[in-house]
Amino acid sequence: MRWGWVLIVLFHVSVSFAQTLADPKEIELLEHRWHAADVWERIGKTRFLWSAKVINHTEKSYQVYVYYDLIDANGFPLARNVAHRLVEPGAIAEIDGDTYIDSPLLPLVKGSRAVVKRGPPHAR
Repeated sequence: MRWGWVLIVLFHVSVSFAQTLADPKEIELLEHRWHAADVWERIGKTRFLWSAKVINHTEKSYQVYVYYDLIDANGFPLARNVAHRLVEPGAIAEIDGDTYIDSPLLPLVKGSRAVVKRGPPHAR
């Protein structure tokens, strides 16, 4: 019986995750980019700045979340960050953030990915 509950919980988590991803017909990711900024040699970290441009195709305001990863050649995340912003109907918004990566990992970065999720409609 215990395994049955585990399967139910896993199914619920996977369905919940799928429901939070933004439908591109509603919230579309137009572009994203990143670049290294400051190097903190004493602690062995490099700060990177990232941004993502999204458009809200709906008639409602939404809190839009962008989950940003720097990835290696296999798609494994080496550094992650998340930021959010309220996006009005029909508006294009730039969502940006910054975080740190261990400096020795920086040469392993082969790309980046941005995943857009949306919260519930914003009440006025």
